[in-house]
Amino acid sequence: MIGNRIKACRFPVDFSMIKEESYMAELSLLLEFYENMYKSRRFDERLWEAYTTGKPLGMTHLGIGEEAAGTGTMKVFRPADIVCPHHRSHAHQLMRGCDLKKLLSETLLKSTGVCQGKAGEAHFMDVSKNLYVLGGTLGPCFTVPVGFAYHFKHEGEGNIAVAYSGDGCTCEGPFYEGINMAAAFKLPLLMIIQNNFFAISEDFRKMTGLQSLSTRAAGFRGVRLRHREGGRQRRGGGIQCHQSGC
Repeated sequence: MIGNRIKACRFPVDFSMIKEESYMAELSLLLEFYENMYKSRRFDERLWEAYTTGKPLGMTHLGIGEEAAGTGTMKVFRPADIVCPHHRSHAHQLMRGCDLKKLLSETLLKSTGVCQGKAGEAHFMDVSKNLYVLGGTLGPCFTVPVGFAYHFKHEGEGNIAVAYSGDGCTCEGPFYEGINMAAAFKLPLLMIIQNNFFAISEDFRKMTGLQSLSTRAAGFRGVRLRHREGGRQRRGGGIQCHQSGC
C-alpha cells in the first residue's frame, strides 16, 4: 500500500533508546541528509552569486530554506519510480543522485549539461534517474505524473509516480484535474505540496481561507490526506496528497 512508503524516516530520534547498530544506521542517515542539504544550499548560493554578478544563466529558481522537504522525501523512492519535482528542486535532484557538475552546466546552458544545455533549469530531466522537472508551466506538474501513474497501474510492478508542487499551484485547474483522474482510476500517485506559505508574494491563507492545502483534495473519493512539517507511498494503494511545511 502507498502509506507504507512514508515510514522509512522517523524524527526526532531518541538515541538513548536504541542499540548501537541502530544508532549508527540512524546517524548515517542523518549525515546523508545533512550532506545533501548542505550541497543544495551552497549550490543555490553560488547560483545567486552568479546571477548578481551578471553571469549568463538560464531560468533560475532558488530553494534556499526548503532543502529538508526535498531531501527527506526523495530518500524513500525506488529507482524505478518516476519523480517530478517542481521548479525549486536542486535538493531533490541531488538526493536522487543527479550529477552536481552536470546540473550546474545545464543551469548555465552549457553543452556539458545533462540535456546539453537545451533544457536549462525549468525543463531539466535526467532520464537515467527517472527524474523530470516540470517547472516551465507549473500546472502540468500534476497532470503529467498522472500519465506516468496510469502506466504504472497497468504495468503492475508496484512503482509509483510522484508530483511535487508549491502552494500556489493548488489554485490552478490542473491540480483538480490531476486529482480527479487519479482518484477515479485509483492510480499510484503521490502528490507532495511544499508549502512555504507564499505563492510568489501572498500568504496562501489569505488567498484560500485554508490552514492546510492538502484538505483541497478531500472532496475526491479515495484520496488520503497527510500534513507534516518538513517525509513510503507504496504500492498500488491509490492516490495520496501530502502537505509539507517548508
